[in-house]
Amino acid sequence: MTRGSGAGLARFVGTPPTPALLQSLLYLKGLPLEEIGDLLQANSLVIEFSPGDELTRQDDAAEYLFFILSGSVRVSRRSTAPAGAEDTLARVAIAGDILGRYELTFSLTCISTATAENAVSALCIERSTVERLLYRYPTAHQQTAYQAMVNRLRTMPLLADVDMAVIGFLAEEIRSQTVQAGTVLYTQNQVPSTLYLIAQGQVELYHPRLTDNRLLLGTGGSFGFPGSVGVTNNAAPDKYGHWAEAKTETTVYELPWRTIRQVGRRFPQVIDPEIQLLPAKTISAVSIFAGLTPHEQIQLAGFCSFHRIPQYHPIMQQGDSADSMWILLENSRAVLSALDEENRALPRAPVRGIVTFNETALLAPTPVELTVESEPGSLWLQLHRQDYHRFGQICGPEVADKVTARLPAQADDAGHEQRQDYPWLRKDELLVNLHLRHWLALLGQSKAPALAGLASAGLIWLLAFLGFPHWVGLTIGALLVVLSLIWGFLNYLNDYFIVTNRRVIQQEKVIFFSEHRQEALLEQIQ
Repeated sequence: MTRGSGAGLARFVGTPPTPALLQSLLYLKGLPLEEIGDLLQANSLVIEFSPGDELTRQDDAAEYLFFILSGSVRVSRRSTAPAGAEDTLARVAIAGDILGRYELTFSLTCISTATAENAVSALCIERSTVERLLYRYPTAHQQTAYQAMVNRLRTMPLLADVDMAVIGFLAEEIRSQTVQAGTVLYTQNQVPSTLYLIAQGQVELYHPRLTDNRLLLGTGGSFGFPGSVGVTNNAAPDKYGHWAEAKTETTVYELPWRTIRQVGRRFPQVIDPEIQLLPAKTISAVSIFAGLTPHEQIQLAGFCSFHRIPQYHPIMQQGDSADSMWILLENSRAVLSALDEENRALPRAPVRGIVTFNETALLAPTPVELTVESEPGSLWLQLHRQDYHRFGQICGPEVADKVTARLPAQADDAGHEQRQDYPWLRKDELLVNLHLRHWLALLGQSKAPALAGLASAGLIWLLAFLGFPHWVGLTIGALLVVLSLIWGFLNYLNDYFIVTNRRVIQQEKVIFFSEHRQEALLEQIQ
């Protein structure tokens, strides 16, 4: 390799990439290479680095995006711990990896030093060129997926307080996979090599011979800590000590333990399994769940989504329809605000957890009475109505009834009134919406008035033939027509579609004659 005397990559001589090489890069998939090929070839080089060569240096200007084609590169980040000691976070990038994505996303200087461990071949594209492409084609590239990964990691409770640069470092090491229900991710005798974050789904931790020691984790949970389930680490520290099984289709992020241990030197909470029990502990402290047994509370916690809100963010807006119950965790903070009946702003009120919001949304959509804005770094549990119903289906209706019995009184009053109007509603069922048939259906009720009109005409002729005054026949005929119109309108009002929090019902009722209902559970409706 020929070297020059300039700064950065000016020291190296490379060759322009071939069209075939550009087409093979997954990062550029979706971009019209026939339009941008000349631009890329004019502003990028394939460079051969020797062992010890630096591709980037921490805190230097980030001028290139590096696509590793062959060889391995040691990527290290120096930082100063609170005690003043210097700490180093390191990983190895291999063929297929990309260096510089974090700096490109957030317009930063280099956050790490990249050094060739052996002979390395890399495609180097000027940062300004990539920025032009991203501006022109904002969605057709993998940079968007990487940025979404960084933002998703910021919402993981396990990574609370981890600084952004380290999260960007971890995002480069993340491996994502989606598994089906029943998939065993590891067993108790495996050596812990991976820490898992649940991006979406549900995972159960258990030991086959200890059936009472189980832990259910939902979206936002983390697992893969060595030892027994939860924090009772009485198993060998070099083994997982338990099984992990997906209970539904689940997407997990996988991080190598060697990297997590490095991060744990500065941020100890990332290696502390106590975080697994926090949702269940919070559930046990909420009054409406006090009737559940400890095992049922652990089960319910596994149906909650566990969130960290990294910045000021509205959790709910006054006037919206609520579909979830939210729980602000202990020592987390939020600010409440609302408008009065005359749309005047009421004083803002700060709150500290544990606080619950929208409990009655577990049964049916309810209007949000105030706006709740989370403060940065706050932790939340979200229990969606559909997840709560799934919990009731799995654990049994008697378990869900324990919660329903403790819901705020206004939900019970509303349900009582509705059950008076619709006595066939179930105990835990609330009316969400009612739709009458289209007004054109009223035309279908015109048969009765028409028949009444014909009958009236015949009655008027008969009464006149019998010698009665005409006004008698006209009065009786008019009364028949009016009664038939009223009957038809009431018949129209008794045919409707009802949507409850559990099912959709169609009722057809003919006054004085018949009443018929058809229904379908919400889960059966596509």
